[in-house]
Amino acid sequence: MKNIHLFKLAGYIQRITSDNRMNTSHLSIYMALLTCWQNQKYPGQFKISRKEVMRLSKIGAISTYHRCMKELIQFGYFKYEPEYDSYKGSKVSFIHKRLNL
Repeated sequence: MKNIHLFKLAGYIQRITSDNRMNTSHLSIYMALLTCWQNQKYPGQFKISRKEVMRLSKIGAISTYHRCMKELIQFGYFKYEPEYDSYKGSKVSFIHKRLNL
């Protein structure tokens, strides 16, 4: 089972690093989301908080966080269900796509 998660993780990283639309902020947030997913034992849907993702990604500006999250969602990297109660956490699920290299 662990190999399946490593295979998915490698695919996610390969996909985003080969996308020319990405900048360092996008990559940093995406890596933070992958870390949250890993810390929660790779569920299909996992919970995040803006505060945690900003800390992990080293993003200091809330506006940068929101812009990059919005763009990553628009680019089809993950689905996002906002939760306005900070104790519950917003929900994220990665979208699996194959690379056409």
